[in-house]
Amino acid sequence: MEIHPIYWVIPIAGLAAIAFALYLAWDVLRSDVGTPAMQEIAGTIFEGAVAFIRRQYRTIGLLALGGAVVIGLVISLVEGKQVADTSIFGPELGVRTAIAFLVGAACSMASGIIGMFISVRSNVRTAAAARSSRRPPISWSVGPTRIGLAGTRRRRCRPQRAVAMLGSYRGFAAASEPPDRGDLTPS
Repeated sequence: MEIHPIYWVIPIAGLAAIAFALYLAWDVLRSDVGTPAMQEIAGTIFEGAVAFIRRQYRTIGLLALGGAVVIGLVISLVEGKQVADTSIFGPELGVRTAIAFLVGAACSMASGIIGMFISVRSNVRTAAAARSSRRPPISWSVGPTRIGLAGTRRRRCRPQRAVAMLGSYRGFAAASEPPDRGDLTPS
């Protein structure tokens, strides 16, 4: 089976996204961690976040195992030779599908753990940066990139842009909601 060259875009884009995410995490995590009091509070928050993730993923892990068993059994029973689109069918397809489901669940769990770690670690750095200026924390929270007509280039976000973006988002959110008819007062 020959693979069309366009399919190489998928792993390349995935690796580029991972590299960019690592760069963004490095960019924030290399910053000042703040005062000892801030670090103590951040340590307590991190401890609570780890306890939460452990408890949550223990439950989700059990549900994922149960889901994988159910998916594997259903596909093993339903996907017979007459129905299958591939040369793999029956119990073999059920086991492969259950394994693929578990791999996806494990990747999702890893993503959640990494995201929690980065976000909790970056909170103290954002608070420490906010002591001296508003620019870095707003820049980190809104995002460090901007796509222009000439392509992609790195540019720090100014606080005025961040406020304007949030204001325009608020305007879009308000425009998408139906008006409250109970608050109509004659003018």
